[in-house]
Amino acid sequence: MPETSPLHARLSGPFGRWVGGVSRRPVLVVLLCLAVSVGLAWLAAVTLTINTSTDDMLSKELPFRAQNEAVDAAFPQLVDTLTIALDAPDALAAEAAAGRLAAALAAQPAVAQSVFLPQGGPFFRQNGLLYLSAVELQALGDRLAGAQPLLAALQADPSLRGLADLLELAVTEGTDGGGADLARFLDRLAEVAVALQEDPGARLSWSALLSDGGETAEDRRRFVVVKPVIDFGSLAPLAGVVAAIERAASDLGLTGENGYRLRVTGEPLMLQDELESVKSGIGVVGLISTLLVALVLFGGLRSWRLAVPILVTLVAGLTWTAGFAALAVGELNIISVAFAVLFIGLSVDFGIHFSLRAQESRIGGLAPPAALVEAAGITGGPLLLCAVTSALAFFSFFPTAYRGLSELGLIAGAGMVIALFLNLTLLPALLRLLPAPPGAAHL
Repeated sequence: MPETSPLHARLSGPFGRWVGGVSRRPVLVVLLCLAVSVGLAWLAAVTLTINTSTDDMLSKELPFRAQNEAVDAAFPQLVDTLTIALDAPDALAAEAAAGRLAAALAAQPAVAQSVFLPQGGPFFRQNGLLYLSAVELQALGDRLAGAQPLLAALQADPSLRGLADLLELAVTEGTDGGGADLARFLDRLAEVAVALQEDPGARLSWSALLSDGGETAEDRRRFVVVKPVIDFGSLAPLAGVVAAIERAASDLGLTGENGYRLRVTGEPLMLQDELESVKSGIGVVGLISTLLVALVLFGGLRSWRLAVPILVTLVAGLTWTAGFAALAVGELNIISVAFAVLFIGLSVDFGIHFSLRAQESRIGGLAPPAALVEAAGITGGPLLLCAVTSALAFFSFFPTAYRGLSELGLIAGAGMVIALFLNLTLLPALLRLLPAPPGAAHL
């Protein structure tokens, strides 16, 4: 079995000499590469964060970004807010419930920076009538004037006895003009009395009684605007805030069993839903990519002695690239996290080409070290060309002001250089160390 071939002698260039040195000290090379992998993996786990803000994916130096930040600074109450829609059994309950919920959230500075009641609060209690049109204000004034005797009597004796005396007086001394209003009032009282048998919380809505018609769904709904504390370091930046809102509503009894309905919406929450889709998509795609790569390797190479070293090299390359990302950018965004999927798809090709060429040289009669050297001499140049062209393609994204794409290009481009280095360093060392099947020499 010849140790060398004419082709091997011609191709003992820089790649061949490098792999020749690696194959002479495979244990040392593997230990060093794995030690670096562990160190970089720890660095990435400790320092590499994820920024889920879509605004930060654009350069802060862009003119429109600077102008947008100036507008946000001038009107901070309009930026990144959540709107809570609270439906209640009646208008009075809705107003009271919204006030209690707003007070509960305002008492949690870790959850809400500020809380605003668009339809309530001291300001609207004092100035709410100013927001009615002249026609609406006139109609409301007429209804209040007509109900003035009733309201005055109830204010003088706001008890069940006072109400009974008032009804007796209205029946015995009522005028024709007030008959319709009296009948309406009595009907409402009867409805509440019947409802009390099933719902102890039933009450008479005075706002509906003084309006032209009955209460509408809009009358029974109040909104609470919350400026939440957003955790951009998480893929679910509002999960804690939403949980706190739901917990506060539950503690206050604002549940479906009591006739309340709570809904939360807002741009930050919709962005979180998008992030959840990205997170699940990346996780599923990454898992599927890894499984498919493993199936292709084991099925196509038909040798675990080739497939396992390639997979180990692939994992090591991912940790090295993640460590580079931690050092170069410090944080990932919802676009740059895709570097892992790109690395898996491209790096594995380097390992397949090198391993198959080494196996072919071994079948041709070369000794294991010589087969590795010849494989490096033959595939080193083409692999270098592939790595350089792929890296340049990714690096071309770097100058763009779109930070998400720029950082993806930087990380993925560096990943191609890392993949080339490890497939000509760690992979040959692993191939040299793996035990051979009975009766056969190993690479």
